[in-house]
Amino acid sequence: MAKTANRISAGRRAVRSAPKSPLDKAAAVEVCWPQVAELFDAARRLDKPEFVYFIGEGGDAGPVKIGLSREPIGRLRQMQTGNSRPLRIEYVLVGERVLEKLLHEAWERFAIASPRRQGKVQAAPGTEWFEPEIRGGLFPVAELAASRQAGLLTAGDVELVALGQAVVDAHAEKGFSVVGREEVRRLRQGSGYTGSRASRLR
Repeated sequence: MAKTANRISAGRRAVRSAPKSPLDKAAAVEVCWPQVAELFDAARRLDKPEFVYFIGEGGDAGPVKIGLSREPIGRLRQMQTGNSRPLRIEYVLVGERVLEKLLHEAWERFAIASPRRQGKVQAAPGTEWFEPEIRGGLFPVAELAASRQAGLLTAGDVELVALGQAVVDAHAEKGFSVVGREEVRRLRQGSGYTGSRASRLR
């Protein structure tokens, strides 16, 4: 009897100490499950991973927010408070602030500029929200990058650099080269680019 009790107790401890995923507390309507489940599950092996999330507003044709959080479900719920349009996590990638920043800069031509930044030459948009048109280019890249990241995580130990490179490689495979704001500024200075709209993606 004592052995059985010990096995049950050990089993309970194993369940309690199993790695958690932000997906564990998600409701069905908060996440596009087929697009995020594989990566969330693969990321369980990481210690406190950060996720770059893509939250869509108002269904499949609304604007998209690109943000960063260790708890993307909690972040979505904060954003949903006071917003009458439904929000949903469309995709996630494992990454840090540098990946979020790179995606903001790379897809800046779709950014919704804040009122304070509108009309200012070479100013960052000042928001993390992007026009609905971004979906056609960004989402296929995010899907491929998420699949590659999940494969790397499932295969074994992997560094964040490799996970970030998977995102850059996914852009290249879909026909985009990722260029951040600093690189664009240098290009402008060195090759005569003018105006405020040098392409962040080519």
